[in-house]
Order: sequence, then C-alpha cells, then structure tokens
Amino acid sequence: MGLILTYKIDFFALFIFLGVAQGVFFGSVFLFQKSTDSLSNRLLAFLLLTFSAVIGEVFLCYTNLMFEVLWLVDFSEPANFLFAPLCYLYLQSKLSNVPFKSKQYLHFLPFGLYSVYMGIIHFPQSLAYKYNCYIDVYHPALPKLETFVYWEYKEVFFVRSLVNEWMALQLFIYLFLSFRSLLKCFQAQKLSFFSNQIEYLASSRHLFLQYVSILVLFVAVKIGFDRDLGDHILAAHIALVIYIISFQVIRKSLFLHIPSELTGEKTAKKYEKSSLTPETQANTLHKLQVLMDEQKPFLQASFSLPTR
Repeated sequence: MGLILTYKIDFFALFIFLGVAQGVFFGSVFLFQKSTDSLSNRLLAFLLLTFSAVIGEVFLCYTNLMFEVLWLVDFSEPANFLFAPLCYLYLQSKLSNVPFKSKQYLHFLPFGLYSVYMGIIHFPQSLAYKYNCYIDVYHPALPKLETFVYWEYKEVFFVRSLVNEWMALQLFIYLFLSFRSLLKCFQAQKLSFFSNQIEYLASSRHLFLQYVSILVLFVAVKIGFDRDLGDHILAAHIALVIYIISFQVIRKSLFLHIPSELTGEKTAKKYEKSSLTPETQANTLHKLQVLMDEQKPFLQASFSLPTR
C-alpha cells in the first residue's frame, strides 16, 4: 500500500502481547496434556486459545501492525461466539463428571454459522477492501482506497452490523445458565454461594465472576467508545484473566511442590484435604464416639474396617 505509520508500543500493547503469548502457551499445554480430566483440559485449552486469537487481533490493530498483515483484518471475529459456550461448558465439566455428548456441539452453532457468513461476505474481499475496513475504525482521517466490493447490496452486511448486540446477548444467556448450574451445586451442599469450604466450587465461582467481569466491561466499552476504539481496554482485561488462570495453574502444579522427604516434614494425611464441611466432620465424629461408647464393637474378635 505504500503507507507507513509509526507503531504504537505502550503499556497496553505490551500487556496484551504478553497475554497472547501466555494464552497460546498454556492453551497448547492443556490441549496436548494427557490427563484423566482431559475434557476440562481441552475446553480450557480452546478457551485460552480463543482469548489469544481475539486479543491478538486487537493487538495488531492497536499497534498499527495490522497494516503489515491486512489479510488478517477481522480474522478472529467469528471466534467471539466461542467465548460464552466454552466458558459454560468448561464450568459444567468442572462441576460434574458427565461426558461430552454429541448434542452439545449445538452450542457452537452460532460460531459455525457466523464463520460461514464471514467466509462469504468478508474473507474473500480484496486487501483494499480490508484496508478500508481497518482505517474506518482506527484511522478514519486517512483517505480510503477505491475498491471493488463483491456484494452489491448492503443488506447482506446487516447481520455483521449487529455483531456486538448478538455477542452481548449470547454472553448474558450463557452466564445466566452458568450461574444457575453453579448455584444448584452450592445449594446441594447446603452452602452459601460465597462459601470457600469446597475448593472446586470456590474456584468455579471465581471463574464465573471473571466471565461476568468480561461481559460488564464489554458492554461498558461498546457504549462508551465509538466504533471499536476501546477494544484495547477489553483486550487488556482478557489478558488479565489469562494471567489469573495461568497463575492458578502454576500454583497447583506439582512441579513447584517440594517432596516431603526433602523437607523433613511428615507426609500429609490421606484425608487432610477432604471436601467435608466442619459441621459434617463434627457430626460424623460424634456418631462414631457414641457407637464406640454404647456398642463397643472393638471388643468383638471379628471387628475390622469392612464391618464398620
């Protein structure tokens, strides 16, 4: 194109770029890791890679590097419809051990349909057309190029003109479904939604609240900024979510745990990290004490663990 602009490298650019790199790294690790919890790992991998693709495009646009790769303009737009279903399905996989069913692929139908739509109306367009799309958002003062548009009628772009509204609606629906599932799990354990007594429920709640923060900021950015000029703020926040998820993974990694044999500490008891609540533990201990005092089963010669 012969146009050269100064690359914009600042705090937002570095923060987003590192988020992209970290998301790709951990996403790849989870995707190829062999584990008994492979479904959760794969879903988390796809979620991190989706995050990375979307904020990666924002990074290119924000820094003006998109001028170097104009064919990538809006390449990640269909991936925005993966956020909500992946978040929901990942939480579901953490809350239950139900295997992934074929009907659950319907959750990805909006992504598939929008990908086909973009493959028809946008991806085949010329570089000049994509150049105009890019500067229309980020550099509206620059002159546009004359270009041929494959689609004469503006009506075909109607769906794309409402993409932010569709995304917000999808996020809201799936966050509502996630909240309902998570609340049922807390209620089944007779716990408050903000209880930290069961670790997997508490960590699932933290993830849910992170997804809520993305929806809230998404709506705020789209209302507060013209076109997509505030996307770097949203991308930085998503990068922060990637950092938080990565930190939680590293914190739980056995690689960083020093074996008790080297520290001289006693091996942790088998049930030290039981998910039983203190109330349940106290009640069970009380029943055991009553049984021992009244029936004295330990006096029987045949008494053993299987006959408890």
